[in-house]
Amino acid sequence: MSQDTRFENGLIFLPINTPRGKIRVKQRSNIEYIGKIVLKAESCDINICKDNFYFEWQISYGTRDNRIELSNIIEYAIQNKIISHEELKNLINIIYSNNIFIDQINIVRTFVTQRNINNIYFDELLTYPILIYKFPNSNGILCEIIIDKMQKGSGIMPMLYFCIPFNLTDEFQNNQNERCLQIDKSNIQIFVKMFQIFGLLSKAHKHDCLEILNYILGGTQ
Repeated sequence: MSQDTRFENGLIFLPINTPRGKIRVKQRSNIEYIGKIVLKAESCDINICKDNFYFEWQISYGTRDNRIELSNIIEYAIQNKIISHEELKNLINIIYSNNIFIDQINIVRTFVTQRNINNIYFDELLTYPILIYKFPNSNGILCEIIIDKMQKGSGIMPMLYFCIPFNLTDEFQNNQNERCLQIDKSNIQIFVKMFQIFGLLSKAHKHDCLEILNYILGGTQ
């Protein structure tokens, strides 16, 4: 996986106290809010009001020759017959057919309101959208795609975050520093769909996803 996660025997281990890492525990009352990062000193409150807490994971898939995180999950799933070769072929075909990409969205600055901060009046604009996909029948698991301007050059850059409600994860062997999520037939379609969504982010993501999935398919037949 990465320095923030472990993946062992079908279990994803999610650290609780890594506010500056790829996985952060956050709190919000509903998805309309960005979410507040829970700091290490506050983590003791998680078990008290955990319904408002969730893991925000900037999940990756790596490359064909260095498969991580999402790629590891798909590879594990097909090796252990949690998904079939036909399902993987279907995912490849769906991604291959993509010809519309999120990074090509025409962003329009929309006037919302005016905000007074210390007697300085700012026009508050809804500039870059956040796309949210709620995975069906998943008890609140979703992914957020934040569309932001590129730091260098022109254009926009979509970034995908995987959001897992804290109460859908489990404690493992009384370890207070991390929680785990079991990968099985009940939730594997979430990760299949997430690969499909990655293939929509840009042409480069499509290319990378197809390379990885074809490599996994070829190595397991």
